[in-house]
Amino acid sequence: MSSRPSPQVIEEDGLQDNCKTVGTHLLLELSKLRDKFEIVGDVRGKGLMIGVEMVTDKKTRRPFPAENMNVIWEQCKEHGLLLGKGGLYNNVSATLL
Repeated sequence: MSSRPSPQVIEEDGLQDNCKTVGTHLLLELSKLRDKFEIVGDVRGKGLMIGVEMVTDKKTRRPFPAENMNVIWEQCKEHGLLLGKGGLYNNVSATLL
C-alpha cells in the first residue's frame, strides 16, 4: 500500500483547496508579526509552505544569529510547535503542519 495520497483522494478530500485556504490565512496572520516585531524580517511562501525570516536589522536584513534561532526553535518545540530550519544562515523558520 502506498503512503502517498492518490490524485483522486487529493481531489475528493479537497486537500489543495484546504492548503490554499489555510495557507492564505496563516500567511496573513504571520505577516502581522512582521509588522509588529523588528526581529521578523520577512514572511513569504505559498500554500502551507511558509517561511519566516528572522533578522537583527530590517533595513540591512542582517540574519538573526543561528545560536539565538536554536533557542527560539527549542522553546517552540517545548510548546508543541514544530518548525523547520532553513535559509543560508539558518535564520528562516518554515511551518510544519
